[in-house]
Amino acid sequence: MLSLETVKQYLRIDLDDFDTEIESMILGAESYFSKETNHVFGKVEKEYFEPFRIYDFPVHDTEGLKRKNNYYIPVNCPTTESITVEVGYENEEDIPADIVECLLQIIKVWYYESENEQNSTLLPMSVKQVIQKNKRFYF
Repeated sequence: MLSLETVKQYLRIDLDDFDTEIESMILGAESYFSKETNHVFGKVEKEYFEPFRIYDFPVHDTEGLKRKNNYYIPVNCPTTESITVEVGYENEEDIPADIVECLLQIIKVWYYESENEQNSTLLPMSVKQVIQKNKRFYF
């Protein structure tokens, strides 16, 4: 979803030597953010089962859905066991700026800390705050 060009510009990289690794980091950062928040990168059709709580975001067509605190439910309870809904950001321009910055910071940590012998698993507090703000569910 984030373009290679956007990430390389953010990291201030001109060479193409590490494009494959950077693309892998892009997918990893989006996957990590998605698992933490239920924000979906790439428009997909997803099937939901009873009790029909749709936490994934963004939902493309909310007709027939009612928004609760941080999820959607069908307005009229369907008689089927499942419903299919289109969710996900279609392109980079659709992603809110704070989420783009968060993804870029995650990639930056992974890219520049990969050669250090320090603990590279620590994410900046700003990344954690954006993730917390955008969570769609809590246990």
